[in-house]
Amino acid sequence: MTIRFRPPTIDDAEMILRWRSSPRVNAMMYTDVQDGDVEQQKRWIERCAQRDDYVHFIIEGDGEPVGYLSYSQIDRVNSRCSCGSYFGTTEGARKYGGHMHAYFMDYIFHVLGLQKNVVEIIDANQRVVKFQRLLGMREVGVLKKHVLKQGVFRDVHVFELLKDDWQAHRWNVNTVADSMRAFGIGEENGSSTI
Repeated sequence: MTIRFRPPTIDDAEMILRWRSSPRVNAMMYTDVQDGDVEQQKRWIERCAQRDDYVHFIIEGDGEPVGYLSYSQIDRVNSRCSCGSYFGTTEGARKYGGHMHAYFMDYIFHVLGLQKNVVEIIDANQRVVKFQRLLGMREVGVLKKHVLKQGVFRDVHVFELLKDDWQAHRWNVNTVADSMRAFGIGEENGSSTI
């Protein structure tokens, strides 16, 4: 299995919009996207490239786009960000999802150079809430009735991971160098095989 992360291009706009507006993904996000406009999505990709507080990637598995990864609310003063991802299909999530955590955290702590990752997960996404606990993320608390989704106020679970905790308990069959290669850092081919 080969994993690679690459910045989105304008040509990815329709695919990202299709993934993001699918009921499966849309239900787990803070904002609702339905019947989106591809031209608007292209403009969003262009704007994202100009932001200092946002970095995003297309996740490729075995040479095919399978998901989306973003680092938002990048705060260099307080050395923290929020990481989020989704997969275009449930099959992609099943095949690649369990392998992503180390890549995501290595990028935060070794490339962005931050000290903390904060993740917020809507309570409807109980599978991911449980997975965060298994990954060793510290549950900070629950924000009650924090997000209005489809007419219902939803709770949001908040998790965090500190760089020191990640370095002390990093788990993965791959090394940090493997993660860097998957992001195109350190080797020409820019992919990591797991």
